[in-house]
Amino acid sequence: MEVKIKTQAELEAVTKDGIARFDGDVSVECRLKVPGIFILAIGSIRFSEWATVWGIEAGGGIKAGSDIEALFVFSFRFEVGAKFLKTKLLPFWREFYAAMPPLAKWAALIRDEHKCWNDLRKAVTREESEEIVKWDGWHPLIAAQLRMFFGLVDRVELGVGNPEQTTKQEVASSAE
Repeated sequence: MEVKIKTQAELEAVTKDGIARFDGDVSVECRLKVPGIFILAIGSIRFSEWATVWGIEAGGGIKAGSDIEALFVFSFRFEVGAKFLKTKLLPFWREFYAAMPPLAKWAALIRDEHKCWNDLRKAVTREESEEIVKWDGWHPLIAAQLRMFFGLVDRVELGVGNPEQTTKQEVASSAE
């Protein structure tokens, strides 16, 4: 059974004890910015084609039994689990990436508000992008999204199993 979420209020309405739980697939037609909620889906979490300008931001975490497909994905606890993840943009702000050592060469371009993220994609060669993502200072979730951002891969395999295995203790600790 697919559930359609058209507003953040709809997501909040199905949330109990800090968990938004779905027994099937979830189709999202809005931006999700939910600092205190852990999102669990037995199926996949996908944004409708017309809503691909949105990403998922969750304070507790995001887990899907199948895959997560969004413009970007961010969890304050970096707890994102799914078999596959597919994103197009990077979470965080320009200054975050401009300050990262592997991107120092392009810091001025990244900080330039008149430039688009696509300008960075064009300025970086494939070999340079491969070196950027190899840096051991990236969190694995950020490195994965960088690989997709630079077009090195279409999606990444997170290999996380069934979100049913998420315990109440995991959810509680992510809410702290």
